Amino acid sequence: MKQDLVNSLIEMFSAESLRLIIQSNFGVDVSAHLPADIASAIQLATGLANVLESRDDSFQRTFFNALREARPRLHGEIDALEARWLAALSAQRAKMHRASPFGWLPEETLRQVYRTAIAAGLAQSPEALTVGIDPAYIASFATSGPANARMHTMLQRMNTVRRLVDGTVPLAKWLDNAEMLTLGQEAADVFVTARKQMGDDAV
Repeated sequence: MKQDLVNSLIEMFSAESLRLIIQSNFGVDVSAHLPADIASAIQLATGLANVLESRDDSFQRTFFNALREARPRLHGEIDALEARWLAALSAQRAKMHRASPFGWLPEETLRQVYRTAIAAGLAQSPEALTVGIDPAYIASFATSGPANARMHTMLQRMNTVRRLVDGTVPLAKWLDNAEMLTLGQEAADVFVTARKQMGDDAV
C-alpha cells in the first residue's frame, strides 16, 4: 500500500516540489513530522505516506487536491492514485477494527475510573453502583473475595458489553451511579468525563 504511493509520488514530484506542496498547504503541522530538508525524494515520500496513514479522511482529500493543483496535467493519474490509496487504507483500517476487541473506554481511562472509585470508597457500595442494571447480569459476577478485585473485574467486563438484552449499557449506568454517589467531590468529574468519552452510542 505505502510502496505504491511512495513510487507514484517520486515519479510525479521532486523532493523540492513535494516539500513546497506540504509547506503551502499544511505548514508545520505536517512538515515537522517529515525528514530534514536534505532528505531524498524517496525518504520524503515515505515520510508523507506515514503521515497520511494516520490522518482522517478530510486530510486525505486535502492532500490529493493539493497534488492535483500542483500537477493539473496529471489529474487522471492522481485520481487513480487517490482511489488506490483510499481503498487500501480503508481495508487496512477495517482489518484493524476487526482485530481489536471492543471496549467502550481505553484501558488508561478505565484504570483511572477504577482508581478514583477505590479512593472514593465506592468498592464498599456495590449495590448502589449497579442500580438500574439487570439483576440477572449482576448475578453473574462473583460475590466473594476482596471488594477491590470484584470492582476491577466488573469494570473490565462491563467495558466489553455493548448492551444487555433490555437495551441497557451497563458501564454507562455504573458511571452514572458513581457520579451520583460522589456529587460535590472531584471524583465525580472523572466519572462524568469517562461517561462522555463513551459517546452518544452509550445512551
